[in-house]
Amino acid sequence: NALAWWKAYKQAKGGDAWLITVTWAEFKKLFFLQFFPQAEQERLKREYHSIRQTSSQQSRGPSEGHSYPVCTTCGCRHTGECRQAVGTCFKCGQARHLQQDCKKDTTASTSGQADKKPGASGRVFAI
Repeated sequence: NALAWWKAYKQAKGGDAWLITVTWAEFKKLFFLQFFPQAEQERLKREYHSIRQTSSQQSRGPSEGHSYPVCTTCGCRHTGECRQAVGTCFKCGQARHLQQDCKKDTTASTSGQADKKPGASGRVFAI
Protein backbone atom coordinates (compact mmCIF):
# COMPACT_ATOMS: atom_id res chain seq x y z
CA ASN A 1 0.00 0.00 0.00
CA ALA A 2 1.61 3.25 -1.17
CA LEU A 3 -0.05 5.45 1.44
CA ALA A 4 1.10 3.28 4.34
CA TRP A 5 4.64 3.22 2.92
CA TRP A 6 4.67 7.00 2.52
CA LYS A 7 3.43 7.68 6.06
CA ALA A 8 6.04 5.33 7.55
CA TYR A 9 8.84 6.73 5.36
CA LYS A 10 7.92 10.33 6.18
CA GLN A 11 7.83 9.58 9.91
CA ALA A 12 11.22 7.80 9.77
CA LYS A 13 12.79 10.82 8.04
CA GLY A 14 11.50 13.37 10.54
CA GLY A 15 7.83 13.94 9.75
CA ASP A 16 6.51 17.27 8.51
CA ALA A 17 9.78 19.10 9.21
CA TRP A 18 11.54 16.84 6.69
CA LEU A 19 8.58 16.87 4.31
CA ILE A 20 8.78 20.61 3.58
CA THR A 21 12.35 20.16 2.29
CA VAL A 22 11.46 17.45 -0.24
CA THR A 23 11.07 18.47 -3.89
CA TRP A 24 8.71 16.80 -6.32
CA ALA A 25 11.66 15.28 -8.18
CA GLU A 26 13.00 13.74 -4.95
CA PHE A 27 9.59 12.35 -4.02
CA LYS A 28 9.11 10.90 -7.48
CA LYS A 29 12.54 9.24 -7.33
CA LEU A 30 11.77 7.71 -3.90
CA PHE A 31 8.37 6.52 -5.04
CA PHE A 32 9.70 4.97 -8.24
CA LEU A 33 12.50 3.18 -6.41
CA GLN A 34 10.00 1.72 -3.95
CA PHE A 35 7.22 0.68 -6.34
CA PHE A 36 8.86 0.57 -9.77
CA PRO A 37 12.28 -1.13 -9.58
CA GLN A 38 15.13 0.12 -11.78
CA ALA A 39 15.30 -3.18 -13.69
CA GLU A 40 11.62 -2.88 -14.61
CA GLN A 41 12.07 0.77 -15.66
CA GLU A 42 14.95 -0.21 -17.97
CA ARG A 43 12.98 -3.12 -19.46
CA LEU A 44 10.04 -0.86 -20.27
CA LYS A 45 12.34 1.82 -21.74
CA ARG A 46 13.90 -0.77 -24.07
CA GLU A 47 10.45 -2.06 -25.03
CA TYR A 48 9.18 1.48 -25.69
CA HIS A 49 12.16 2.39 -27.88
CA SER A 50 11.76 -0.80 -29.93
CA ILE A 51 8.11 -0.14 -30.85
CA ARG A 52 7.70 0.42 -34.58
CA GLN A 53 4.61 0.81 -36.71
CA THR A 54 4.64 -1.94 -39.30
CA SER A 55 3.42 -1.52 -42.85
CA SER A 56 0.33 -3.60 -42.07
CA GLN A 57 -0.69 -1.20 -39.29
CA GLN A 58 -2.53 1.97 -40.09
CA SER A 59 -2.21 5.31 -38.35
CA ARG A 60 -5.32 6.13 -36.38
CA GLY A 61 -5.23 9.89 -36.97
CA PRO A 62 -6.20 12.23 -34.13
CA SER A 63 -6.19 10.68 -30.67
CA GLU A 64 -9.43 9.28 -29.35
CA GLY A 65 -11.77 11.97 -28.13
CA HIS A 66 -10.33 14.47 -30.61
CA SER A 67 -11.43 12.91 -33.91
CA TYR A 68 -13.38 14.84 -36.49
CA PRO A 69 -17.10 14.13 -36.95
CA VAL A 70 -18.23 11.86 -39.79
CA CYS A 71 -19.64 13.89 -42.68
CA THR A 72 -23.19 12.89 -43.65
CA THR A 73 -22.50 13.74 -47.31
CA CYS A 74 -19.21 12.02 -48.13
CA GLY A 75 -18.73 9.72 -45.12
CA CYS A 76 -15.26 11.10 -44.36
CA ARG A 77 -14.12 12.72 -41.11
CA HIS A 78 -13.52 16.46 -41.49
CA THR A 79 -14.56 19.80 -40.08
CA GLY A 80 -16.26 22.65 -41.87
CA GLU A 81 -18.20 22.61 -45.10
CA CYS A 82 -18.00 19.43 -47.21
CA ARG A 83 -16.28 20.25 -50.50
CA GLN A 84 -17.96 17.30 -52.18
CA ALA A 85 -21.37 18.72 -51.25
CA VAL A 86 -20.63 22.14 -52.72
CA GLY A 87 -18.65 20.79 -55.69
CA THR A 88 -15.32 22.49 -55.07
CA CYS A 89 -11.79 21.21 -55.51
CA PHE A 90 -10.50 19.23 -52.51
CA LYS A 91 -7.01 20.71 -52.99
CA CYS A 92 -7.58 24.45 -53.38
CA GLY A 93 -11.29 24.95 -52.62
CA GLN A 94 -12.06 26.65 -55.95
CA ALA A 95 -15.09 25.74 -58.09
CA ARG A 96 -15.30 24.39 -61.66
CA HIS A 97 -12.55 21.77 -61.49
CA LEU A 98 -11.63 18.61 -59.60
CA GLN A 99 -8.53 17.91 -57.54
CA GLN A 100 -6.94 15.88 -60.37
CA ASP A 101 -7.22 18.92 -62.67
CA CYS A 102 -6.09 21.45 -60.04
CA LYS A 103 -3.39 23.83 -61.23
CA LYS A 104 -2.30 24.75 -57.70
CA ASP A 105 1.06 23.15 -56.95
CA THR A 106 1.62 23.14 -53.20
CA THR A 107 5.14 21.66 -53.46
CA ALA A 108 6.59 24.17 -55.94
CA SER A 109 8.74 27.10 -54.90
CA THR A 110 7.56 30.68 -55.28
CA SER A 111 9.84 31.31 -58.26
CA GLY A 112 7.10 30.90 -60.86
CA GLN A 113 7.25 27.11 -60.96
CA ALA A 114 3.64 26.68 -59.82
CA ASP A 115 2.22 27.21 -63.32
CA LYS A 116 4.46 24.62 -65.00
CA LYS A 117 3.08 21.12 -65.47
CA PRO A 118 5.32 18.23 -64.42
CA GLY A 119 7.05 16.31 -67.17
CA ALA A 120 5.73 13.00 -68.42
CA SER A 121 6.73 9.90 -66.55
CA GLY A 122 6.62 6.30 -67.58
CA ARG A 123 8.46 3.02 -67.73
CA VAL A 124 10.91 1.79 -70.30
CA PHE A 125 11.35 -1.90 -70.96
CA ALA A 126 14.44 -3.05 -72.80
CA ILE A 127 14.96 -6.44 -74.40
